[in-house]
Amino acid sequence: MELRPRVEKFIEKVVDSYTDEEFRINFRMNRRTFNDVLTLIADKISTQDVDVGHHTIPAKAQLLIAL
Repeated sequence: MELRPRVEKFIEKVVDSYTDEEFRINFRMNRRTFNDVLTLIADKISTQDVDVGHHTIPAKAQLLIAL
């Protein structure tokens, strides 16, 4: 099985460096609204359970993926 190339720390290196306009274009909401929504739902989508061999995805990443 061939592994696909991945960008390490994509959110930290790329998404967090977006200008406010780039963030809005890519995620269809402004950064403040995103952070407000994240605050409201983070505890509902976060888990401390770890499946064997799988890392948990942080709430911020889950919301960005959903958008």
